[in-house]
Amino acid sequence: MRVPVPTENQLDDASDYELIGGEEAVEALVDRLCQLLQEDHQLVDLLGATDTKQLRRHQSLLVSQALGGPQCVDDRTLERAHRPRRIGRDAYRKVTSYVVQTLVEIGAKPAIIGRVGAALAAMERDVVTVGAW
Repeated sequence: MRVPVPTENQLDDASDYELIGGEEAVEALVDRLCQLLQEDHQLVDLLGATDTKQLRRHQSLLVSQALGGPQCVDDRTLERAHRPRRIGRDAYRKVTSYVVQTLVEIGAKPAIIGRVGAALAAMERDVVTVGAW
């Protein structure tokens, strides 16, 4: 899937979520992201027996929020949901790099990719619960 090209009027008021194509684009992005996560042997161990449907929903919520779309989780909810997983900084940054890779693959503009990277970096303190793997 390629990112749709917005008109000049759309650029003024649209969120990054809207600019990449909204829910449909996020679904395609999450499809690819989940594929990358499941192919990564280190992350597969971290994900353990996570239900694929649950993983997709979780990734969709985080990616949507990072793109300025629907705000579905707050800092405490992020922390509470991730604490039992014992996610390390390296693992989190690896997932973030896969999000960025996927955005590049779908043709997102560099400015959008930069903002998403910054949003995910800001979420790190709420998701990372241990120093490393």
